[in-house]
Amino acid sequence: GQGVSSPPPPPPPPPQSGEVTLAGGEAPQAFPTHRPVRKIAIVIGIILAAAGLVVGVFFFLQGRGEQTPVVEQPGVTPTPAQLTLSIENPKNGQVSSTEEITVSGKTLSGGVVGFVTNVDGSLVQSDDSGSFTARALLGPGINEILAVAVDASGQTKEDTIYTVFDADEKNQTAIAGVVTTIRDGIFSLKQKQGTSLSVGTNSSTVVVGGGAIPTIKVGDVLVAIATESVQATVSGTQIATKLYVKEASPSALSSKKPQVMTGVIAGINDAIVTIKENNAEVFHEFAVASSSAIKTNGGTGIAALQLGQQILAIVAPGLTDELLAKLIHVLDK
Repeated sequence: GQGVSSPPPPPPPPPQSGEVTLAGGEAPQAFPTHRPVRKIAIVIGIILAAAGLVVGVFFFLQGRGEQTPVVEQPGVTPTPAQLTLSIENPKNGQVSSTEEITVSGKTLSGGVVGFVTNVDGSLVQSDDSGSFTARALLGPGINEILAVAVDASGQTKEDTIYTVFDADEKNQTAIAGVVTTIRDGIFSLKQKQGTSLSVGTNSSTVVVGGGAIPTIKVGDVLVAIATESVQATVSGTQIATKLYVKEASPSALSSKKPQVMTGVIAGINDAIVTIKENNAEVFHEFAVASSSAIKTNGGTGIAALQLGQQILAIVAPGLTDELLAKLIHVLDK
């Protein structure tokens, strides 16, 4: 009658990889493996590394001074460089004992400059640094050296200085300016740089080119070789030992001097060329002869000139007082 005990239940199977056994005999559940999360992390790492590389290259180029290239907009004409011009030699007021001098100065690289004295004229092209130099002849007394620069777009720039040729004087720089006021033999001069300076005269002052001292008037150009006044009451005024005078009103002699002309060719009739000044309704005419020197990329003589060309010319009155071109430079566009 004694009952037989039942055998104990078999032990649960060992958990498989990726499974856990819960207390109380609950059914095993799958354990997450995290493989999808690991793939996402790798992708994010690659993206961050690429972004870091891009940023590193950017700052490397910035450190080398690299600049983003400027893309020109189609149809937009670039603004030409501002034209400049200055005569550096001779100095304003320079007195020369020789009639031949060197004229030099600065303008834009490759610019064309024309300049004239009382008796001579020349055209010259600047080098890559903008420097130009040429020889010129001076007339006796005060010479007004006028220089004109022009570029292919029609921009023009002028500079003027006054220099003296006097074979009886040594080379020196004197006082030069335009008379603004006159009082008791003392002349106030406006100099090229805009400053004012007074020059006195006395009975020993020698006047060249303008008659006596009382005939000097406002607007005349004076170049004065002066010494410091020994009179304390003059207070800084220098006394001129020699005074060169260029009258403000044009004389018959000044009408014979060479001229610089620049503009666009508006007409060609046989040997007569008409040019129109840039930015002005002003026209000039001059003749072209076989002796006229013409610098251009093609052709010779008047056949090389065409309507619409920008030119710079040195002209002077001929035997019949008709203006005759001595030098012509055609500017390339």
